[in-house]
Amino acid sequence: VLDGRVVNIKWHETSVHDAVEEQEIMKSVLANAVDGIGIVPADPEMLRTLIDEAVKAGIPVVTLNTDSPKSRRLCYVGQDPVRAGRIAGELMGKFLNGKGKVIVITAFANVLVHKLRIDGFRQELAAGFPGIQIVGIYENHDSSEEAYLIAKKILRKRKDIQAIYLTTGNGPAGVGRALKE
Repeated sequence: VLDGRVVNIKWHETSVHDAVEEQEIMKSVLANAVDGIGIVPADPEMLRTLIDEAVKAGIPVVTLNTDSPKSRRLCYVGQDPVRAGRIAGELMGKFLNGKGKVIVITAFANVLVHKLRIDGFRQELAAGFPGIQIVGIYENHDSSEEAYLIAKKILRKRKDIQAIYLTTGNGPAGVGRALKE
C-alpha cells in the first residue's frame, strides 16, 4: 500500500543483459495496461524507441543503474558511473604510488554503465597517474566463477600485475579466491 493505494509490481527478468529479450518483454509490458516501468536497459539505444513509446502513451519510465540518456525516460536512479570510475582510478593511483600494471574485469564491456566506469577509470589514470598501465580488460559476464578463472589465469601468466579493478559487484568473491590461491 502506497499513499492509501494498492501497488502491484510485476517483475520481469532477462538472461544476463540480453537486450533482445528485454525488447520482447518491453513490447509485452506495453501491450498490457501498466502504470509505470522501471528498467535496467541492457542496451539503451536498442530500447530507446520502446521507452519513448511508453512515455508517449503516458507511462512513466524510470531507468535504474544504467541509463538511457537519449530517451524520454522520466529520470535515472543510480550512480554517476564516470565519477565512480574516476574515484576508483584515483584510489588505484594512490594505492600503487602512481605506477604499475593493472587489469580491469567488467561484466560486459558493451553495457553503457560498465563502459562509462571504465572510461572514468582510464581518464583518471591518464590525468593523474600516467605511470599506471591498463594491460587488459576482460569480461566475466556477471559471473563470480568466470571472474575467478580470469584472475587465476592472468595472475599465473603475468607476475607483473599489481592490481585488479572490478567494475561490478559480481566478481569480487571470485577474484578474492584467485588472489588467495
